[in-house]
Amino acid sequence: MSDVSTSRQWGYASSIEQFRRSEPHLVLGAISADAKGSIEAEQRDAWLGQIAILQAVLTGQIGSGQIYFEFLIPRIGRRVDVVLILEHVLLTVEFKVGETSFGRSAIEQAWDYALDLKNFHDASHHLTIVPVLVATMAKAASCSSRLSVRPDGVADPILCNAVNLQQALQDVVAETTGAPIDFRKWEAGRYLPTPTIVEAAK
Repeated sequence: MSDVSTSRQWGYASSIEQFRRSEPHLVLGAISADAKGSIEAEQRDAWLGQIAILQAVLTGQIGSGQIYFEFLIPRIGRRVDVVLILEHVLLTVEFKVGETSFGRSAIEQAWDYALDLKNFHDASHHLTIVPVLVATMAKAASCSSRLSVRPDGVADPILCNAVNLQQALQDVVAETTGAPIDFRKWEAGRYLPTPTIVEAAK
């Protein structure tokens, strides 16, 4: 698929292999073109930081998959920094570039994105979803990469820095199971409430 998606649901999308070979400023250009209004230098630098980190950590050891930058969550009108499809698992990745700690609001934000996809995106209802929060400058001692998937299929947020993100992603793929995700079907998913939520509303 092409780097610049025809959908407005994300700013940039490609296979992980293609992303790793792409010129960072071309990826940035695709993300920026989808953004509304003027873009501050701080935001551009944050995107370039995310691109650099992910191009370094998404190696062949992690496996094949798809990457989406600035994935729109229509229900709340916000965007996840990055969505990764790695083999059979879906990850929402929220970056705090330059941060040294994991704030409670940031952890809740990362978790909310994963829960929203699980409960309202019909192509994600039956997937294992793992939220990842990356405070790029956090000390290793404050990170938590232990995978704990709850009964609804959403894991507790994994907390990493830029250095141990690669190992965390490898561990998530190794410690989860399931059928490979068809990314084209996933991309075509619609935002609908789960049957249980509909029943509760009735």
